Amino acid sequence: MKAKFKNMLLIVIILFLIGCNNQQAKENTYSAEIEERINRTINLLHSDFSTSVSSLKTNNLIERMEELKIPGVSITVINNHQLEWTKGYGVAEANTKNKVSTNTVFQAASISKPFTAVAALKFVESNIFSLDTNVNEYLKTWKIEDNEFTKKHIVTLRQLLSHTSGLNIPGFEGYPNGVELPSLRQILSGEKLANSEAIMVTKVPGSTWSYSGGGYCVIQKLLEDQSGKKFDKLIDSLIISPLKLQNSSFQQPIAEDEFDDIASGHLEDGSVINGKWYNYPEAAAAGLWTTSEDLAKYAIELTNSESRIISDTLRRYLFTPESGSFTLGLLVRGKDRNRWFTYNGGNKGYRCLLYCYIEKGQGAVVMSNSENGLELANEIINAVALEYKWPDFKPE
Repeated sequence: MKAKFKNMLLIVIILFLIGCNNQQAKENTYSAEIEERINRTINLLHSDFSTSVSSLKTNNLIERMEELKIPGVSITVINNHQLEWTKGYGVAEANTKNKVSTNTVFQAASISKPFTAVAALKFVESNIFSLDTNVNEYLKTWKIEDNEFTKKHIVTLRQLLSHTSGLNIPGFEGYPNGVELPSLRQILSGEKLANSEAIMVTKVPGSTWSYSGGGYCVIQKLLEDQSGKKFDKLIDSLIISPLKLQNSSFQQPIAEDEFDDIASGHLEDGSVINGKWYNYPEAAAAGLWTTSEDLAKYAIELTNSESRIISDTLRRYLFTPESGSFTLGLLVRGKDRNRWFTYNGGNKGYRCLLYCYIEKGQGAVVMSNSENGLELANEIINAVALEYKWPDFKPE
């Protein structure tokens, strides 16, 4: 029996090592043509649109990471409506040897909102919500307080999604890892444990565009009240599980034992945040943990005419501007076949950026574990645009 057990154990170990090797190969091996494109891309970083391509001064990714004190970056490129490549550069935490891989999860910050928007629009499609009804009719255990700005105007889901509701609080500070988190109701009411003021109407609803993470917290409450589920569980059932986004979660705080590799956040000087990261119970606005590859999969799904999660009607909501370039969940620009959508995010210690052409099926996602990451992310997007000949984001 002992010999049989040892043989079985040996087989398990061998299979595990084979799996690790296969995963490593999956992460690092592409065709020679793709590898050449990757190598060109990481040497094409630039921010200069005033010159010609022939005289453009470009930078190397690794050198720029060192200059900007950015420990780690993950990049995924979309081409022909498919994932073309994903690469990690640097480390998940400064002064460690833990390299960024395709499975390294980062905080997506405000890129949480397009997930929230799709969930809310699915409720509209199911006739649970109406876009233009007073949201207080759907809220059960907390309601938006009436004041001078709401005497003649109601707050609607359409306004919440498009940042025209007049609600306050653009973004949230987050909470140091390890401290007790406020409940959603405490956040909405600005009560004990919450580090932000009460969410309230401070402008006439529908009168102007004003970015409001607070408005997305109200959507979080709407979804929880109507579904009877916690927000993270609801998004998992509606989006994450159907799309098999295996490295994504809205759970706050993150369940560390469920993920192989979590990137720690870093300040502008390159130092690790005390406690490694902050938590965001304002999950609908800023709570998503994910990888660049999972975000790219989600972007592709939004453009897919045979999507597993959204209909043509929902797609029109997502890609039709409501206020300026903002739709019911995204920022959309460009014309005709060259329309593209974008979103960026910034939580304490993290910056990320997403671009995707709706019809052409090209795009890119950049995630970093640094507060300096947005500058680098823009330069990376410009490099991808040059290499893949995007019609925008290029010098003269």
